[in-house]
Formats: sequence, C-alpha cells, structure tokens
Amino acid sequence: MRNRCMFEKMAAGLALAAAVMAGAAMLPGSGHGLVFKAYAADVSNQNSQNISGGGTRSEDGVDKTDEADSKEGDAEAGTENGEGIYDFKDNKTTGTITITKKWDDGLTNAEREIPDMYLSTAKPSKSTKGYTVTFHGNGLKFADGTDENMVVYNSSGQIVEGYYKTPNWITGAWYSNEACTQKVEIFDDGVPQIELTGDLDLWAKETTFVLAAGSDFSDKIPKNATEIIFTDEAKPKTKEVIDVDADGDGGVVAWLDDDAGTVMKVSTQITGVKAQTARCSAMFYDRSKLQNIDFKMLDTQNATSMYNMFYNCSSLTNLDLTLLDTQNMTDMARMFRGCSSLTTLDLTSLDTQNVTNMSGMFERCSGLTGLDLSPLDTSKVTGMVGMFYGCSGLTSLDLSSFDTNNVTRVGGYGQYSQNGGYSYDSVTGMFENCSSLVSLIIPFDTSHITDFGKMFQGCSSLTTLDISTFNTTAAKDMGCMFDGCKNLTNINLPKTSTKNVTSLNGMFNNCNSLKSLDLSSFDTSNVTDMVYMFNNCSSLTSLTTGTNFKFVGKSYRLDGTWQNTAGETFNGNDGTANFPSNVADTYTKISN
Repeated sequence: MRNRCMFEKMAAGLALAAAVMAGAAMLPGSGHGLVFKAYAADVSNQNSQNISGGGTRSEDGVDKTDEADSKEGDAEAGTENGEGIYDFKDNKTTGTITITKKWDDGLTNAEREIPDMYLSTAKPSKSTKGYTVTFHGNGLKFADGTDENMVVYNSSGQIVEGYYKTPNWITGAWYSNEACTQKVEIFDDGVPQIELTGDLDLWAKETTFVLAAGSDFSDKIPKNATEIIFTDEAKPKTKEVIDVDADGDGGVVAWLDDDAGTVMKVSTQITGVKAQTARCSAMFYDRSKLQNIDFKMLDTQNATSMYNMFYNCSSLTNLDLTLLDTQNMTDMARMFRGCSSLTTLDLTSLDTQNVTNMSGMFERCSGLTGLDLSPLDTSKVTGMVGMFYGCSGLTSLDLSSFDTNNVTRVGGYGQYSQNGGYSYDSVTGMFENCSSLVSLIIPFDTSHITDFGKMFQGCSSLTTLDISTFNTTAAKDMGCMFDGCKNLTNINLPKTSTKNVTSLNGMFNNCNSLKSLDLSSFDTSNVTDMVYMFNNCSSLTSLTTGTNFKFVGKSYRLDGTWQNTAGETFNGNDGTANFPSNVADTYTKISN
C-alpha cells in the first residue's frame, strides 16, 4: 500500500512524536486556528493506527511516508496527484486533522512496533506558490505604517501574491545587501530585474541628492566653463552624464548644455528638489573662466565651510549670494580669494553668526572699490589675518560694526635682517597691500590679539591712522606693522602697550612721510629685535621715548644726528647707534 503524509507548514509550538505516541491531542498555540489530533487506534480495528510517520526524512527536511506499489481507493489516488493534501500554512482553515497509517501484515497493534515519526516546522520557502521577495524599509515606512512588505513571484517574475509598493520616499532604490552597495533594479510594476532562484531580501535606500563635496565637485567642472546653473530640469537624453553625486546613487547629475561645453548644468531632475551640499569649501576652486553661477537650486543649509569656495574665480563680475543659506557656516576663510573682477559684493544675505574664521575672506579682490561690511556678524570670529590682503582697489573701509572681542590674530610674520634681506611666512596682515586705502575706520577691541605683524604693511595711500582705541596688552609681535605706509604723516599711538612684545622688527620701515613719533607708552623690556625699526623714515625729525623704552642692538636705523632736550647729541646710524635706553626724552634730528 502506498501512503503519503505531506506537511506544507506546521505552526510553531506543536508537540512532536512523544505526544503522538502517547495518544495525546495536540493543539497549536500560534493562532493558526488548527486542531491536530493523534490518538490510539480503535481497539476494534487491529490493523490501523492513528499516527503520522513511518517514512523517511527527505534531504530538505520534509518528511515523506512509506510508499508501496498499490493505492487505496480514490482518496489515495487524490493524494498522489496533490488533491486533498492539507496545507497547514492556510490560516483560514480550521478543524481537526486525523492522520491514519494502515498495514496489511496480519499483526495487531500490540504486536506491531510503532514506526519512527518526524514532524518539522521548517519550510523550504516562505511560500509554496513561488519565491518570496521581502522588501525592507530600512528605516523608512510604507504608507500603511509598516517597515516590511512581502511579495511572492513565480519563476517568470510575475507577482502571484501580495503587491509591490514603495516606502515614503521622494525616490530611491533597492539593494540586495544591508550596506546598500549592490543595487537591484525594480520595474515600476514591481518586477525585479534579476533572475529569481530563491527567496530574496531587498533593502531600501532613499536617494540623497547630495553633491560631491568641495574640490571633488570642482574637479568635475571643465576648466573652460563660463557658467554653472543649478536647476531641477531633466537631463536631455543626448547629453553625456557628468557624475557629480556624492554617494553614487545618481541623485544629482550634471551635463554640458551647450555645444561649446562651457555651460554646465547640475540637477536632481525632480521638480522642486534642490541639490544639496555638505561642504562648500573649494567648490569652484580655480575655475578662472567662470563668469556666472546660478544658485537657485542649490541647498547649502547643511554646509559648515566655505573655505576657498570661489578661490581664483578671477572672471566673475557678479555674484548673487542671496540664495545661499549660510546659517551653519563656521569657516569663510579665503571665500572670495582672487575674485579680482568683482567690483561690488552684496553681503546683506550672509548669515555669519556662527563663523569663527574670516582670514583671507576678501584676499586679492583687487577690483573691489567699496565694501559694506555692516551685515557681517563677527562676534564669534577668532581669525582675521589677511582678511583684506591685496584689495588694492578699496579706497575706504568702515569696520565700526565689527565685534572683535574674540579675535586673536590679525597679522603674520615678517622680518628684516641687518643686511636688508627680508623673510616672511604665508600668513598675511589684515590690511596688507591695500594700497589705495585713504580712509580706514577701525575702532577695534584688540585686547586678545597677540599678533599684529604686517597688519598695515603696504597701505601706501594712508595719510593718517588712528589706532588710539587699540588695547595691545596681549600683543607679542608688531614686526613690520606699518611697513611701507609711505604716505603716513602721523600715527596716534598714545595707549600702545608693548610690554609682552618681542619683535618690533621693521615696524616703521619705509614710513618716509612720518614727521614725528610718540613712543612714550612703549615698554620694550622684552623686545629682542629692533632691526630696521625706523629704516628709511627719511622725514622723521622728532622722536619721544619713555622710561621703559630700551633701544635693542645697533641696527634700528635712526639715521643721522639727533639732539635731546638737554642738548646732547646721539646717532642712530647702522652699526654705531648710541641712543640711551630707559630715558624719558624727546629727540630732534639736527642733521642727516
């Protein structure tokens, strides 16, 4: 006799063979609504036993019953062709299931050994109807609030159970690994574009629309590009894609829109969705042919740095900053460095409340003739070195709105040797080489500034300079501070403290229009270098010192013969200078 008992799926919690052999009733506790009864044979039927099993376990873990050459009636024939097989997966079926094993061996149940029985809850697939694809939201939710969706496909890729849906995203993609590096294309109708050979798990990843950061983006801009437009329009099919996306998910693309290849468009290709950038530093670095940048569809709200953003964009004649969100920016150092064709720059829209570094911000913007700095919030700024370095077209600057309470440095290192050689570092002075400045309003709080080196070096058009509000108690370096201010006739220094200063090297070098200097407030007890301090101050005829002013070395270059108020004469010539130290007196030049 041939018998088959097939278990498609068993509910978790079924007791196994021991309970069956004891004739116990077994009730599944998983909520499938099934009652499975295995009980002792009717004593009137000595040739039957109500059990399950007696067969062998298949390789895939599904039990098979013994097979014989004969069939028992239509019911057994139905079993052979799949009819009447009970599917325990069907949670809509309720009732009692009786499984009977019969023998024709002439033995009674008492004489017959109970065969082995195997029950398994393992299943070869999540569904008997095909391959199950489980779509994981991966942090995203579907419209019904769930984070998982199961769809069953047949071998042809058609959906036979469930339906395809996407999470609540603008757009995204599916990946066959949780790290979301192995992308699987899915058609709009939900059919995966891979051959299904078994159940499959897919994880969702929302498209990010994030641009390659900083210089990684600028490297994709052609050197001859004259215009960049951030847009949301679709890329023409005939245009070649320029990969400017940050994570490779294709959320942002670029292409050259004109035949000459000079106009570059950057787009998410989704109406109203802006390309995002996490870092603006060096974003348009050294693209010297750029004449226009349209920021309409660029979102910079998550960026914190604009360092070197427009570095050497020397052909830009206009720059509309109104669409840039700078509320989270902390670094604007060298932001406009080398934008030499800009003649005006509207800073009204810039939110700089969190910016800490403005060093070199307008460095070498030689075309600027005026600049309204009142919109800038500098309350957190600590660095302003070289902020206006090389702005040779500026004629006036009003920094009265600046809060410099936290600024610690406005200058860099510059040093003359005794033979006239000059050495310097890459750090520039705040107004260094602003050669056209004739008016400078700087009521600074300088109480925390330690480095004033080269601060006004090369401001050759300044005729007067009032720094009477400067608190220089923290200053350590004043080397070359006024070097090359050749038209200065007067510097107001009555409150200048130098008690912590170590270098006054070249401080007034080439200030050849200065007629008098009052240094009575200077304490030079810690100064170690005065080389070229007064070199080429050819118009200087009056010098006042105080009791704490010590002349250091013999190369401070007060050339000529000088007379003090008592009629004594001294010389400040290189190598033979003999001015007395720590004497409060006024010296007048009487000869060259």
